[in-house]
Amino acid sequence: MCLLLAQAIKICCERLKKRIDTVRNTLNPVPTWPLLIKTCLLKDVDLSERYWTLASELPQSYIIWGGTCIEVEIDVLTGMHVTRRADIIEDAGRSLSPYVDIGQVEGAFVMGLGLFTTEYMQFDEQTGEKLVTGTWDYKPPTAMDIPADLRITLLPNAPNPFGVLRSKATGEPPLCMSFGIVNALRQAITAARADAGTTGWFEMPSPLTVERIQQLCLVHRSQFVLYDNGELLAPASKTTLLHAEHDQQAEHDQQAEHDQQAEHDQQAEHDQQAEHDQQAEHDQPVDEITSQCSIN
Repeated sequence: MCLLLAQAIKICCERLKKRIDTVRNTLNPVPTWPLLIKTCLLKDVDLSERYWTLASELPQSYIIWGGTCIEVEIDVLTGMHVTRRADIIEDAGRSLSPYVDIGQVEGAFVMGLGLFTTEYMQFDEQTGEKLVTGTWDYKPPTAMDIPADLRITLLPNAPNPFGVLRSKATGEPPLCMSFGIVNALRQAITAARADAGTTGWFEMPSPLTVERIQQLCLVHRSQFVLYDNGELLAPASKTTLLHAEHDQQAEHDQQAEHDQQAEHDQQAEHDQQAEHDQQAEHDQPVDEITSQCSIN
């Protein structure tokens, strides 16, 4: 779409320039731009133009190349992550405006970071209604999500013979390259899982929200301790031990309660069976006596 617009704009500009030049060539000396446009208006020169790109005029398609390298750091205890650095090289052909193209790359890339990490869409499975309607649940990327060191390079000496003025589109490709954040986070999470004693492949759906990263890192409550110069702080250690002891006691009490309930149910079943057998023994002589009385 951008390519079609640029092609049409180029043709419109060429037509306008041709009409303006007919007035410019009659003026000596050449006036300033505002005065030239005013003169054209006074001479009834049409200063508007439109163009419809025909299907037969569509430019030949081309490939846009690009590469991304991303460095991330995750907090395995909370699931928070920071993008330390991102290096991007984009094939923009012969850029019409490097500043504009670099801005396009930055915006699309950060937009993609949000798409693959923070922007978690939720829908009602029955009605399809969107359940996230504000930033309380839906988290678009903010200033803190931008890489701390973001470096953009436009591929030099790469004119595009099929593009407008040998340029290439720059809006969509960086959005695709932002998927590199998923690969970088997978490497970091894999390292965290290895520290937890788990290796091998694991499913990792996106977006990689804070909750998902924290859960994928296989964090245990014993890791929530404080260190000072490599030494475990006493208050944190005591707190951790108390929590561990409390959890262990709760688990023991729960198991004991379960065993006690099972023993009670077993005793109740035994008593019920004994009562049933006793009743059966009591009923049998009565039947025999009744039969004998009936015979006599």
